Amino acid sequence: MTDKKVVDLTTSMAEVTVSKDEGRPKDQGRPRGSGRSRMTEEEFAVKQEEKLKKIEIVDAKVTGKVKHYNIMGHYGFIETEDGQDVFVHQTSIKSSKMPFYLRTLADNEPVQFDVGKTADNTFEAINVTGPDGADVIGSPYYMLQIRSFRLAYYAAKEARDKRRQSPKDPAEAEKHPRARRGEAQKEPKAEGDAQKTRTRGPRRRRDRKEAV
Repeated sequence: MTDKKVVDLTTSMAEVTVSKDEGRPKDQGRPRGSGRSRMTEEEFAVKQEEKLKKIEIVDAKVTGKVKHYNIMGHYGFIETEDGQDVFVHQTSIKSSKMPFYLRTLADNEPVQFDVGKTADNTFEAINVTGPDGADVIGSPYYMLQIRSFRLAYYAAKEARDKRRQSPKDPAEAEKHPRARRGEAQKEPKAEGDAQKTRTRGPRRRRDRKEAV
């Protein structure tokens, strides 16, 4: 599966996911059998406001680039222009076209953010946006955060790897290491090295002489 196919598939699945969320009552949560209930965008915004009240902003509109972002872990690090690494969580991404539970950051993408000091005297990036408040780019693999898509993605990857190990094309099979090993075992030995096998004729039955 190429990167382009992954991006197209994630985009189509995201549209389906967003449409389902929009058509579902706010107090209903996620569909049956899909796990715990999910917050709405309004509930998330309220929770973010409560979080920001507990954080002291020590520096505003800091620019930098994403050093690394772990999609499955929902966190990463932003490197400022002066070389400092600042922790960032998914919930701190403010401007994005994606629902809050699908928001990500792309590695090396430029961002703008505020540096906040938490109650335990640690620093983290909050109000993360793109340059000048624009939407963040995000990772093309953001749909891996959804379990059903993640299982399908890795199942397809495993099947693709198996096909590569056992090619069906005869021309490709000849180039395969296993095929070459099989041919080496089937190669006839030289005449000088051939072992002569002794052929045995039919056994003759000897009649026992009767004792007189």
